[in-house]
Amino acid sequence: MAWLLYRFRLRKAVSASEVRKLFPFFLVLVLFLLFNALLAWQGGMALVSAVDTPPVTTTAALKAIKTGGPVILDGEVSDQNSIVYKNFVAYFDDEQFYSPLELSIALSDGTAVIGNNDYEARNWPFENDFYAHLSVGTRVIVLGELERGVVIAGPNKGKEIVSVHARMIFAGTHKDFVSRAKKKIFLPVVLLLFNLSAVVLMVTLPVASLIRIAHAQ
Repeated sequence: MAWLLYRFRLRKAVSASEVRKLFPFFLVLVLFLLFNALLAWQGGMALVSAVDTPPVTTTAALKAIKTGGPVILDGEVSDQNSIVYKNFVAYFDDEQFYSPLELSIALSDGTAVIGNNDYEARNWPFENDFYAHLSVGTRVIVLGELERGVVIAGPNKGKEIVSVHARMIFAGTHKDFVSRAKKKIFLPVVLLLFNLSAVVLMVTLPVASLIRIAHAQ
């Protein structure tokens, strides 16, 4: 877009007013690029945070996290989960994704509950190159936020419920997860630099044209 504006308008402009008429186009492009840069920065910071945040391996450490705080669980798929297909607790293929609403993750001193089933699945093992799945005992890393609630009826009325709202469940060790995240940081860094460089170009072109016209006059 910048090249087209320069090629067909800026290069041929002979007055400052002609250049100023193009300012709205450049402004829109600059705002678009800055928005893309912001998204790239947020993505990179999320990966850095995921790498630097120590994993939670106990229920005691989980309960110590404030409500809404970031959580990285390091555990295994619990045998408390029901088998839904073959030996799968959760799975997806080309047609469907299934995960129980309350997926249980075994920690070193108890069990953590995943309170949603709309998370992203990453690095799940495949069976027959078709079914990506989690089985009992599969090592997982869960990225999400801590949620708290209270039982409102029944014998446990008033009891606090602690769960994790998962954004992603990664199959593998924490070391595997960190290694993968570090490799992915490269992409948002490149996108950030690319967009910021483009912003500089968008600002430079009309300014250079104004300087050219001023010198010509």
